[in-house]
Amino acid sequence: MDCDKENMEQQPSTSTFNNAEIGEGSKRLRNEEVVVDSEESSSKKAKNSICLLKVRTSNGKLRFLDLNIMRCSSVIRHMVDNLGVDDLGEMEIPIQVNSTVLNTIETWATHHKDDYMILETDDNPDNLPSWDSQFFNVDKEILCDILLAADYLEIKSLMKVVCKKIVSRIRGKRPCEMHFYLIRC
Repeated sequence: MDCDKENMEQQPSTSTFNNAEIGEGSKRLRNEEVVVDSEESSSKKAKNSICLLKVRTSNGKLRFLDLNIMRCSSVIRHMVDNLGVDDLGEMEIPIQVNSTVLNTIETWATHHKDDYMILETDDNPDNLPSWDSQFFNVDKEILCDILLAADYLEIKSLMKVVCKKIVSRIRGKRPCEMHFYLIRC
């Protein structure tokens, strides 16, 4: 698949597929518009084409991630830079993250695709965006898994947000209660 990293200058034709459909030369991401390689489409120009990265999660699920959204991950960004964009369509990259956690990270990254750098520089533990506060109202074990995955994928802004959520949960607790809460993380 030909995709320019910065401007995505080539306009592939797009189609919508069901979850069950994966055609030859196509990549899918849920029921959204996806890139379909064709000779006619390579002559058109566009700025918003989707480059999909094929990954295999730690629990064996095959996923297609939007590269423009997952650029917040230093690990994925460096993998892509080292592999070269032309190789992405054929190569399957193993990622040591559970598919459920990866779905959560992808949803978070989609929401913060334009502002993840701002979150990375915010060190105030009291400044947790309300969307993130609601989004991360999950069990402690899931929150810790997300934190570990964010560390593995080197998504600093996500790590900071999850740490802020953990701080908000342990604030005001006695040291022994904090220890009990943090023992899993």
